[in-house]
Amino acid sequence: MRSFLEEQLGFVIGAAEAQFLGRERSFLRGLSVDRLQDRELWLEAREMPPAPKTVDRVCRIVAEHLSNTMRSDLRVRVTLARKGPAKGFNDIDSEPLVDSGNLEAFRALDAYARDQLQGVPCIYLYGGSGLGKTRLLRWFQQQVGVACTSWDALALHRELQSASRIGRLQALRSALEASEVFLLDEVHRLRGKRRTQEELGRVIDLLAARRRRVLFCGRHHPYQIREFRASLASRLLGGYTIGLRAPTLATRKSFAKRLWDEQVRPGLRGDRERSLCLYQASMSGAQSYAEIVQRAHSFQQQHAELGVEAESQTAAAGRPLLDPGQSRQHESSQLFELLKQRVARAFGIDAEALSTRDSSRRLSLPRQVLAYLVYEQGMPGPEIARRLGWRSASSVTYAIRRVKERMSLDDEFARLVESCR
Repeated sequence: MRSFLEEQLGFVIGAAEAQFLGRERSFLRGLSVDRLQDRELWLEAREMPPAPKTVDRVCRIVAEHLSNTMRSDLRVRVTLARKGPAKGFNDIDSEPLVDSGNLEAFRALDAYARDQLQGVPCIYLYGGSGLGKTRLLRWFQQQVGVACTSWDALALHRELQSASRIGRLQALRSALEASEVFLLDEVHRLRGKRRTQEELGRVIDLLAARRRRVLFCGRHHPYQIREFRASLASRLLGGYTIGLRAPTLATRKSFAKRLWDEQVRPGLRGDRERSLCLYQASMSGAQSYAEIVQRAHSFQQQHAELGVEAESQTAAAGRPLLDPGQSRQHESSQLFELLKQRVARAFGIDAEALSTRDSSRRLSLPRQVLAYLVYEQGMPGPEIARRLGWRSASSVTYAIRRVKERMSLDDEFARLVESCR
């Protein structure tokens, strides 16, 4: 049966490839059969999907084909494959990095884990992306000492939808209500999902009546989440509400150094002192743990793609290299061209058009994204303006501001930009 399913999955992937582009196609190609259990086919993905709707679309296509082939209804789900040595921020330390930005949250969770906050129905943590909310949530789960029911908001939403369709909603409600400790991450992703919000409000009331510990994490204050029921927001605010701030400069430097020592440096070859200087320069301006991790990953990719190892081998052979000024200029040019190609692929345009004086609207947003990306890598504003054909560095400042504003409001756009790093 497994070989049959793998054969059919390969057929579906081959037939459906033309419907997907970029990272979606890469996600599709990385799928493999995990198991078949109770008319549910589990597929294993080698990489994260670029968006939740990609998973839904893939599952629908595979389910339609296999249901027709096997002449029986089949549900398809996707799970992320566990990778070996790769680690992220949540795996680097057994305890969170504590400073003034999250000290209040850390102390509250420590007391809540030891059940010292009697009468507190819940704790709600909120703050921008990459400030360590999920890491605190996992640390609390390790400290609490009893079994926890832990959910991501979108996963809970999909599970409630599925349970409603197949008539198992009451069973799922009972399972949620029986939780000793209930944890829910990414609460802000429930905006606009009215029925899920109603169900969550009902679960919170029952858990509060039974004096269970409940912990929520979200990107925004409940009253700032759009299309969010006021009744659910008031329930989330019924206990402690704690906002997280960006980590201090000293904490960010310490974390970046730890990433270098544990993840980046072991995989590098060649002149490591020079690589460390480039790594430290790439971290300039990073304001959150997630941004530091993203830049570290981007540095690893660029280190391989820009041929740093080849330059080191040339130096070891005694062949002359460029002088320091020329070397920096050469690296900047290569970096700009590399990011230009990535942005062009993401937006489906000609890469060379980004460096022309064509001012059409179809090139405006890709240029702004390219300016943002190269500025994040340390290229000065006047140099970016010259390469993009803009009149002054003020255009670069405007572009960066526009991209940051749109990323904060549009998760799909933010993922698109991050895919170009």
